[in-house]
Amino acid sequence: MLPTTNPVRFASFEMDPSSGEVRRNGIKLRLGEQPFRVLCMLVEHAGRVVGREELRQQLWPADTFVDFEHSVNAAVKRLREVLDDSAETPRFIETLPRHGYRFICPIEVPQTEKFAASTARHRRLWAGGLVLVSMAAIGILYIRPWRRGSPPSAHNTIRSLAVLPMEDLSHDPKQEYFSDGMTEALITELGRLPGLRVISRQSVMQYKGTAKTVPQIARELNVDALVEGAALHEGNKVRISTQLTRAEPEEHLWAASYERDLRGMIALQRQIASDIAAQINVALTSEQPAQPPSARPVHAKALQAYLQGSYALSMVGLPNATAALYFRQAIAFDPSYAQAYVGLCLADVQMGLGVGPLSPQQALAEARGAALQAAKLDATLGDAHSCLAWVKAFGEWNWSGADSAFRKAVKLSPNSVQAHRLYSWYLSAMGRHEQAIAEGRRARELDPLSLAAAYTMASSYWWARQYQSCAAEALTLERMDPTFPGAQALRGLVYLQTGSYYEAVSRFERALSLSYGDLPVWSLARLGCAYSQSGRRDEALQVLDQLLGAKHPYISPYAVAFLYTSLGNKNKAFEWLEKAYAERNPMLAFLKVEPMLDPLRSDPRYADLLRRINFPP
Repeated sequence: MLPTTNPVRFASFEMDPSSGEVRRNGIKLRLGEQPFRVLCMLVEHAGRVVGREELRQQLWPADTFVDFEHSVNAAVKRLREVLDDSAETPRFIETLPRHGYRFICPIEVPQTEKFAASTARHRRLWAGGLVLVSMAAIGILYIRPWRRGSPPSAHNTIRSLAVLPMEDLSHDPKQEYFSDGMTEALITELGRLPGLRVISRQSVMQYKGTAKTVPQIARELNVDALVEGAALHEGNKVRISTQLTRAEPEEHLWAASYERDLRGMIALQRQIASDIAAQINVALTSEQPAQPPSARPVHAKALQAYLQGSYALSMVGLPNATAALYFRQAIAFDPSYAQAYVGLCLADVQMGLGVGPLSPQQALAEARGAALQAAKLDATLGDAHSCLAWVKAFGEWNWSGADSAFRKAVKLSPNSVQAHRLYSWYLSAMGRHEQAIAEGRRARELDPLSLAAAYTMASSYWWARQYQSCAAEALTLERMDPTFPGAQALRGLVYLQTGSYYEAVSRFERALSLSYGDLPVWSLARLGCAYSQSGRRDEALQVLDQLLGAKHPYISPYAVAFLYTSLGNKNKAFEWLEKAYAERNPMLAFLKVEPMLDPLRSDPRYADLLRRINFPP
């Protein structure tokens, strides 16, 4: 059995369990949490068969709300796609029907200094607070923060920072959701502070277990300072240690240790944010009440379920329905937990984009109810207002109400990537392209390593018909992650609009091959469009038959209308657009600016549809 705590190499790949990364020839690959965990388990037991039941017991415990058979099949399929492997002629993963899987590639465990460096970082984190931790262990619940150095001077003001992933001192993989959740909560609380740019979760999580120095990370994220921390969750007690370090010149400014009962975690998160704000002289927003409703004690099981939901929502490859179940569980434990309603709303918003498994009406109705309840419980939660704004725009076509809610969301949570991203999409739909690009750029500044933020930026150029800029942003996306289907889809769309049909087909086929899980409706529909416009009509009709005959919980009529438009069948295209209208499909919000539907614009039925959706002039 091989150790899975150190990096291992096989063929041109390197896998690092401590950071959750797989690289090929130095390039980071996008894999997803469950496929990565399956890979870790197979590598750990390289050469022997790992049974499906063994995988289920280790990676899909009984209290996990997923279909195991579907999940393990999707995880192995994704692994093979990323590793460029084949079930018929495997180089890495051999399938033994009705038994399990075996990793068959030779493995090398290289000597590395990374973990020594990581240990050094851990020592550095705790050096300033060692006495504090010892005191907390004997019963002091809160300790006055210890500081070294002086407050930031006028010429070296801290205007931006990143919260690095908190170290999990339990070293229990099943507790990882807790330390990650604490990281995200602290980012959210600090993000409420005006005048301070706080890097979002998706970008900082890539530094989990890193050996990079503070100046290196600060330069890569373009921030002035870093917050580091560690968390230990034992029973109903939580111990957290944090420190603030300025990057240039590197200077340790502040450290503190806290211990709380689990029920007091919301108040503690705000306490830590307030203490950090005091060190960098940033005031809390005037709209934030002294004791906001969400600072009340939260049921311990509700907090744990919420953190598990947040963890699931952030993981590529896990269905949003899994996150939604955890958030509902949190609400069942504590019906007054505002943040759990926000989490549920975010999951529903993502499921309401017309890609399934819920219909748009179902998902957006649930999102609206959750957003309203969250805002009622705590009106200061910016993401509750951004979700409500999304529902107003993409579910109700209440354009003015949506604009007001988006502006309120951005004001309340100026560092919310979600708020800026959703607002960018809304502005694109309204044809306010320069504003949309600006909001997309702001989201990317807050989340520079995030695929979602980069995709929003590229999409804003697509809707603005600035195809050269869209192509450049899509190429950046591809360099960030060569396995990301969205990068291929955007490049394919640009090729399609500029008449490079052969290249468009190639990109859409690549996007389809990289998709995993449920039927990739949009990738399939776009590929059909590319076949049609490149003269391969028979293949386009085969794609149409595949879409119409698919046994899938939801097929977007808007996607089908795309394909009929490309095939030149306007009557059928309008028939499916009417179906989209009847169900208030959220993608109809882009009808005013959609390049793929240009062949329909001269038809009076198109103008009538725009009139009924009541777009502003």
